[in-house]
Amino acid sequence: MQADADIKDMTFITEYAGDVDYLENRASDDCDCIMTLLLTEVPSQRLVICPDKRGNVSRFISGINNYTP
Repeated sequence: MQADADIKDMTFITEYAGDVDYLENRASDDCDCIMTLLLTEVPSQRLVICPDKRGNVSRFISGINNYTP
């Protein structure tokens, strides 16, 4: 893995686990932790990671570093 920018100190780095599916298949999904994996110009080819059945702890800390005081 290689970062495309510097990573701030005290940043959590985890593997986001789950099932990969097409976004259009999950449009009405009630999972609140879906993460974009591949965003394309063609909506039918967009992929997401859905951690509802095979997730891990990263599901609960996703976005924790996005806080701005």
